[in-house]
Amino acid sequence: MGPFVRCVSTVIVVAVAVTCLAIANQPDRQQTYTDKTTGMQFHRIKAGEFVMGSSREEQDAMAKKYHGGQRQDWMDDEKAHLVRLSKDCYLGVHEVTRGQFRKFVADSGYKTEVEANGRLSLALDEESGKFEEKEFSWLKPGFAQTDDHPVVWVTWNDAVSFCKWLSAKGHREYRLPTEAEWEFACRAGTRTRYSFGDDEESLAGYANVADGSARERFPDWNWAIRAKDGYVFTAPVGRYKSNGNGLKDMHGNVWEWCSDWYATYPTTEQSIDPRGPSEGSMRVDRGGSWGDRG
Repeated sequence: MGPFVRCVSTVIVVAVAVTCLAIANQPDRQQTYTDKTTGMQFHRIKAGEFVMGSSREEQDAMAKKYHGGQRQDWMDDEKAHLVRLSKDCYLGVHEVTRGQFRKFVADSGYKTEVEANGRLSLALDEESGKFEEKEFSWLKPGFAQTDDHPVVWVTWNDAVSFCKWLSAKGHREYRLPTEAEWEFACRAGTRTRYSFGDDEESLAGYANVADGSARERFPDWNWAIRAKDGYVFTAPVGRYKSNGNGLKDMHGNVWEWCSDWYATYPTTEQSIDPRGPSEGSMRVDRGGSWGDRG
């Protein structure tokens, strides 16, 4: 699976972006800044144009390599098209950590939707090495984490609640990035399969993905790359090389929420500042995880 494939799963980390309104509050329009409440670091992403989505040729090659030549339903949703982003924004350098999310919970008393519902969830458990139904949560993800790891078992609504809390604390508006903003920031001016090139084995230097270490633990993971990135489950944030925009973990580690509802990409030749449809049944997340091939 490539990094520019979309996903709609429900328990993923938030990647926080700052709106253009926040940029107006930056007196010197600096390239980076640090949020005082959480210590989160942000990089300025300048406005520009890019081709969003994947070409028919790219999709066919992926279908041949990973799906026995069979095109997947999602491929018809991702027609390549030109997108123009007319305003700068700031994007978090890496995923929100458990420690940063912990500050939100401690200050607000917030309970995530998973905790509030109290339902059993199916996930991979580190101890057994099997998928099991348990009361997983951001505090009990099923594998070992520290406060430097990305927070997981966070729904889209949880992510939005975190953004609202951070906005109130920081006195500037924080929000989830649109899908177009996310992909533009991840591609960083490239048109290759990954932001660093086309070689999936090179992912080990840029991302925590399903790798050789995971295959040693889970021998049936035949989709994993051969190279080793050093982690079977999540990795501490910011451990790998950055892309051309100075962002880390855009490939792998954990899926990242976007603000958009999931929908087929527009059929127009160019789209300006797209924000997705006004309603839908599923939200978009991007970037892949430790259990994917980036």
